[in-house]
Amino acid sequence: MVLLDKSAMQSFSQKESRFLSKHFSVVIPPILITEVLADLSKVKSRKLPPAIEVMLLSRKLPPMDSYINSHYRQICIGALLGKDLPMDGRPVVGGGVPLKTKDGSTGLFFEEPEEWRLIRNWQQGVFSAEDKAYAQRWRRMTDTLDLSLQRRLARKLLQRAPNLKSVKEAAAYADRLLENPKPERQYRWLVGFMDQLRFPLKLRLQVLSRWQRIGSPPFKEFAPYAAYCNRANTIFGLSVVSDLVSTRPTNRVDLEYLYYLPFCMVFCSGDGFHETLCPPFLRNDPGWMGQSFVGREELKKDLGHLASEWEGLNEEEKKARSSDYGCYPPPREESVTHRLWKKHMRPWKPGSGNLKLSAEQEKKLWEEMQPMLDAIKEYEQQQGSKPK
Repeated sequence: MVLLDKSAMQSFSQKESRFLSKHFSVVIPPILITEVLADLSKVKSRKLPPAIEVMLLSRKLPPMDSYINSHYRQICIGALLGKDLPMDGRPVVGGGVPLKTKDGSTGLFFEEPEEWRLIRNWQQGVFSAEDKAYAQRWRRMTDTLDLSLQRRLARKLLQRAPNLKSVKEAAAYADRLLENPKPERQYRWLVGFMDQLRFPLKLRLQVLSRWQRIGSPPFKEFAPYAAYCNRANTIFGLSVVSDLVSTRPTNRVDLEYLYYLPFCMVFCSGDGFHETLCPPFLRNDPGWMGQSFVGREELKKDLGHLASEWEGLNEEEKKARSSDYGCYPPPREESVTHRLWKKHMRPWKPGSGNLKLSAEQEKKLWEEMQPMLDAIKEYEQQQGSKPK
């Protein structure tokens, strides 16, 4: 599971993007989709009109083996209302419909996300009036962000803060502030976070009622993911105040990518802001549960090498490699893709790509799948009969 920022995705050629999809499942955060569309409102470049640039860029979003992650705000709301969510490298995908088969087994059916319909339109160069208006609003908002003003105000509030000389020190100081066990302190963090997300009054009362009902626990125990996002905001704010990161307005936009780190194994970016700020947020668990950051240029170079190596094989060699490795990359220690697979995935076994089933195995598989396929068909028929 790899999370890409826009700078990484934009840098990959079509050939490199194909090999990205071969060896990685891509977690697509809403901020990436927004940034792609926002280029529609850019000043026309010397090379191509903005609409053509967005069309070509959207074609790099992989339709297969990718997951459009739910928006961080919705995940925060779920966490604050008591919904337990994993933060172990699996993406959070919304819209699942529980279905039950005639034999009593259960499952979740996910229809295609609406975002993919929009992306397919962009890939064909089709942009609605709403798309264009949204891109213009987003461009105006990012252009008017003033982090220098926020920095000046924050310095007045944090006059007693120590002189922080690194993001690591900022993270340690933020953790000391956030882990103060006094209920009144935890209450302030909780309310302050809801202020940042501009929660309506009814939702705030629901959250606070639940918090009091279960004994006013620490924020990170009450809603781990929301507390994670609050920690990200706090470390970012301290880093801005201490001049560890610049007041460039787009840094506030780039911060959103860090909100999605819990839902991937690898984060790839070509942005110096991400390389500087993300280390305190990476999981340090041993083995596959850990997390890795890889620079855009390193991954781009490796994907290009894998693509060129593949193109140099004849048809028989390609068949043999596909059978031997499947999605696994060739075992080459200088390859960052190989090292990431070695760290985060199950060990490779010869014949990993040999997925050919016997006629009997194929028949058995279809028999196992048929009840759920019937349940999906019945659900779609019911949806089709409802008035639009």
